Amino acid sequence: MARARRILFLSNFYPPAHKGGYEIFCRAVVEELARRGHETRVLTSSHQPDAGGDRICRLLTAHGPHVGVVSAKSENERLADDARTLGGVIAEFRPEALSLWNLDLLPKGLLGFCYRLALPVVLHLSDRWLRFHQGWSHQERGAPGADALAPAACYAPRPGEPGRFDRFEPTVAHFPSRFMRDFYHALLLRAGHEIIIPYGVEDRFDGFASRPPRADRGAPWRLLYTGRLTWEKGLHTVTRAMGEMARRGRRDFLLTVLTLHGEPDYRREVEAEIAALGIGDRVTFAPGVMHEAMPLVYARHDVALLPSIVREAWPLTILEAFAAGTVVACTPTGGSAEMVEAERTALVFPPDDHRALADGLASLPADPARARRMAAAAHEEYRARFTFARTFGAIADLYEDEAVLARAAERPASV
Repeated sequence: MARARRILFLSNFYPPAHKGGYEIFCRAVVEELARRGHETRVLTSSHQPDAGGDRICRLLTAHGPHVGVVSAKSENERLADDARTLGGVIAEFRPEALSLWNLDLLPKGLLGFCYRLALPVVLHLSDRWLRFHQGWSHQERGAPGADALAPAACYAPRPGEPGRFDRFEPTVAHFPSRFMRDFYHALLLRAGHEIIIPYGVEDRFDGFASRPPRADRGAPWRLLYTGRLTWEKGLHTVTRAMGEMARRGRRDFLLTVLTLHGEPDYRREVEAEIAALGIGDRVTFAPGVMHEAMPLVYARHDVALLPSIVREAWPLTILEAFAAGTVVACTPTGGSAEMVEAERTALVFPPDDHRALADGLASLPADPARARRMAAAAHEEYRARFTFARTFGAIADLYEDEAVLARAAERPASV
């Protein structure tokens, strides 16, 4: 049995504050290590400051207009503040390893500051945040090269030289998918030691066995969209697909849009298009729920939708729907392509192709047994590859592996 360690996690958000799956995955690893007897501490931003208890230190400031916080301080001033905060937590907690997650919206030098410390550092790269680490940059919808690659960088502040940074390569990095690893390789960023371990979902999402088959062939099919309301997430593809089905005389689908975050302008555009398509009675915008309530949400819907325009790293919606027995309809791009198999475990359609999505959805009512077979195959895939023990257990093992921690204690070379 591995000896107990003190492990400090660093993330821009931490549940109940979260933007997506990244923070949910971080919490799962924290809880698994704590269950194994390790002492954990999380340092995160001050969103929802009273949540989490003594183990969660909500002391950092996430800077960005789309999260409603714009600091008047300069980048260097924010870095100095957060570095002092981090130093204070380290002095009090005395961690034996650092676990770095999404640092987007935090000062860009904070990542490098961690590498200046004489501690093992494990970097978890589960989306593109490092590409944008010098400041958040929204992709222009429909612009040429909107998903093109741009150089990623890790920066370490030069001691005694405010505003000066060295670029370096991380020593140990964990990726949830080959796509995410290859994405950073294409950006000329490689770690000395790279590990690919997929994320999974907690056992409480496993509801396929208790899910009854659809009994009423005439009942509407209940669709679920859960995610951010932004162009790149593709909700407009779903609403246009429903408009296309209505044009064909098919009105046997109801859509629930469940979201905690988003861009107000995009939501207004989608709502205006829903009205123009004449499907306002088929679409419900519902307030977001706590993540703990999501198993019940999936149980109440027949199809979970992931219509992303851009390449997803490792979407949580697919995993949760697989476990719950909810049919998945998604774009098979990025990490999603490593999770689904067309027609066997999911309905797939090209990004931004609402007619293809309409064709796929319209085929379900004619053969509900096919939908049940697809959900069953997806659930088998979940049990074989994406259970909590198989995925988060393997990630937690990294912090008990002496060889990995020895590599993580090496200092990266500047490039």
